[in-house]
Amino acid sequence: MRETEALVRYLIAQSPLGLVKTQVVKLLYLVDVAAASVEERPITGLEWIRYRHGPWSRQIDGVLDRLAERGEIRRVRRYRIRDSAASELFHAPRRLGRAAPPQPSGLARRLADFVWERYGALPLEDLLERVSATPPMQPPPELEGSLDLSRLSPVADEADNEDRAWLMSGLPWGADD
Repeated sequence: MRETEALVRYLIAQSPLGLVKTQVVKLLYLVDVAAASVEERPITGLEWIRYRHGPWSRQIDGVLDRLAERGEIRRVRRYRIRDSAASELFHAPRRLGRAAPPQPSGLARRLADFVWERYGALPLEDLLERVSATPPMQPPPELEGSLDLSRLSPVADEADNEDRAWLMSGLPWGADD
């Protein structure tokens, strides 16, 4: 889970305004879909399930809790009076003399950069729409169940492993519409 924790920290640090939990989950899912598309396997180690609001992992709460407890991310609970909805917003911590935690590995960082560049600034509804369009989420699920990312085939077998992440722009779910 160290790579997953590094990816969570890295993605949260990309957003100056912080990310709500739903954004963190969906961006991690897109990193896994991208990894499965180029490397034949997800990179986070999270088990993804179909959920009525898109992919979800039961493990994500534990990852976020551990990072918050260690001070590697900041958690802010927000409440909307209008509809009594609660949400959590995550920020990168203020470092003030502390050593920075480890960064994601080379491939994981390139995949996270790829996902962030294409989806990081999207409004939440647009992000959810993009996530729902990924091959593992098709056809639209009627019930919760396990998501199989192993169905995704790698692209350009002859490509050097270090450069594979940059070939993903041609994937159908990653196209810039």
